[in-house]
Order: sequence, then C-alpha cells, then structure tokens
Amino acid sequence: MKSTRASSPLRKSSRILAGSIAALVTAGFLAAPAPARAVGLWNGNADGLWSGLNWDVAPTALDPLVFDDLNLTLTGALVTATTNDAFLTNVAGITFNGLSYSIGGSAFTLNGTINTTGAAAISANLTLGVGGGFLIANAASSLNFAGTFNAGSQALDASGAGNVTFANAI
Repeated sequence: MKSTRASSPLRKSSRILAGSIAALVTAGFLAAPAPARAVGLWNGNADGLWSGLNWDVAPTALDPLVFDDLNLTLTGALVTATTNDAFLTNVAGITFNGLSYSIGGSAFTLNGTINTTGAAAISANLTLGVGGGFLIANAASSLNFAGTFNAGSQALDASGAGNVTFANAI
C-alpha cells in the first residue's frame, strides 16, 4: 500500500518563506551588514603628511583618525605636526590623546566628533558635515581652531572641562 503524506500548512509556509528570502538576497535587497570602518592610527614615523607612511592602517574617506602617543610603540621620532596634503576630504571623527598635535594643510569635512585629552590645534579649514557638530575637550585639554570653521546648519556643541577657541568667526 502506497502511503501519501499531506502537505501541512506550516511546511508549505516554510518553503514559501525560504524561497522569498532567497529571492530577496539574489535581488540584492538583503545584504550582509557593512564591515566596520577602519581606524587610521597615526604612528608619525615618517614626514607628517597624511598621505605618507604615518599610519598603522592608512585611513580612507569617512574613517576616524586617532593621534595617540600614549598607546603607541614608536620606531622613530614622533611627528606631531601633521599635514592633510589633500589625502582626505572627509573624516568620521578625530581623537587626540597625549602630546600636542596639530593639523594643517588642505580643508576637510568632519562627520563626527573631536576628542582631545591634550592640546590640539587645527589650522586647516574645517567644515562640519552630517553627524558632525560636537567638539569635546576633556579635563585640562585645549582645542584651538586657527583656520576657517564652517558649521553650516549643524549645531555646535563644546563640552568638557577644557577650552575650545576659534581664531576666526564661525
């Protein structure tokens, strides 16, 4: 005797759902999550240029930049006067930890926060982009802007116990 098994509604629904998910993946509507952004960690072993061999991992557009001599193993003298030689036009944020760092050179857009635990100076022209707008100075730190600072329509918020100064009108 031949046995027949009736298709249950649950089994049929599972096949339809699996087929629908496969179709969405194939069509590109469901994708794997984006990989985490790299962090450009300044090692300052070369010439001070952002395009040079001064990074543990060379940053790309919208990566966060970290200038941190407190957690750095040096292979030479640390260069703290840095120059954006048109290498990056957009960064996700900047962290200064330790010594006095400076950023000069080409203008760039900040799409995140600036954090500093030491003294930092930015003479490059800076524009706040989407997600930008927060300048944070911690403890007895200072953050000085000598270049033009364009906040656009972004809110400007400086918090912490340190000082933030602007040499030019905002």
